[in-house]
Amino acid sequence: MAFIELICKKCGYSYEELVSGGNYPTCPKCGGQTEQKYSGKVWVNAVKKGSCSGNCASCKGCGK
Repeated sequence: MAFIELICKKCGYSYEELVSGGNYPTCPKCGGQTEQKYSGKVWVNAVKKGSCSGNCASCKGCGK
């Protein structure tokens, strides 16, 4: 699952939504078809296996 910024093809409304498997929801304003706004934000929850090296400059992780 990813938190993606979407834009409506019909009315241009832009919003963020949690999306699974590329199944984009319909626009909450007009019911039109939406697509990913490629210049927009994408947030993905990922789990890093292993222990923290403490070198956040390379992994952008926990801030230790």
